[in-house]
Amino acid sequence: MRSAVRAMDVMELLARQPTPLQAATVARLCGIPRSSAYRLLNALAERDFVASTGAGRWRLGERLGEIGTAAPSIAEGFTVLEALSGRPTGALPAELARQTGLFVPSVERALEALAEEGAVDARADGTYVLGTRVPMLAMKSHLLDEIREAARPVLAALRERTGETANLLVRERRHAVYVEQDRRQALRRIDWVGRRIPLEGSASGKALSRREAIAVVRDAVEPGVTAVAGCVASQGGEAPNLALSLTAPSWRLDDAAIRQVERVVADACVELGRRLYHGNRAASPSGD
Repeated sequence: MRSAVRAMDVMELLARQPTPLQAATVARLCGIPRSSAYRLLNALAERDFVASTGAGRWRLGERLGEIGTAAPSIAEGFTVLEALSGRPTGALPAELARQTGLFVPSVERALEALAEEGAVDARADGTYVLGTRVPMLAMKSHLLDEIREAARPVLAALRERTGETANLLVRERRHAVYVEQDRRQALRRIDWVGRRIPLEGSASGKALSRREAIAVVRDAVEPGVTAVAGCVASQGGEAPNLALSLTAPSWRLDDAAIRQVERVVADACVELGRRLYHGNRAASPSGD
């Protein structure tokens, strides 16, 4: 029983270290004799729970990262996010492991999964910071609240003029996120607020990438749905990060209707830009 406890102590110690430790240091920090530490480390190494890096130094092995499911648990993800929220300048996985009590491989798996969803951003120096998706989805960002407030009457007018669903999207790296929507009640579509769509291939993506002033794409968001989108011009020559779109069943938008909708969406983009910038309200959030 004591050997098992010592083994857990050794692995927990190595999991919290950003760099490999010498066997003598492991023995001292875990409070076990050096000879026992050497035997224990070698026994764990045979099973790939720890690994020698040379020069008498040891690190956690690959085996722990392979045990159980390859995906991190929801609890691990929330634990890592909570720890990262208190580190505005970012943190290394090993630092988060020490703070949360999780193994470094568990933290790294959680960060990988969170980064794929845009909840955290990986930096070139190996540190991680909170991404833009968390405040966007939570709708608690003060800046985003101002933008949504300014956009609501514009979306309402867009919906009234066309009879179709009007949307506000914010650019988030290679995606656009629906952050506000004014939809036809009769359409009975699920609320898209919080939904992410790729920039590539979508009407909003084309508009935000400035490939088209007003972009029209069919079947990109959902089969049988056509989207007409335009970007809201930003200040200071920065890349646009806000888009307005109108979505409707494709059968209701023939060529003549699309031409009319394009003009209405363009007018709405100008109006929202006026409200945001000339009304001294909010600036467009950065999506990169």
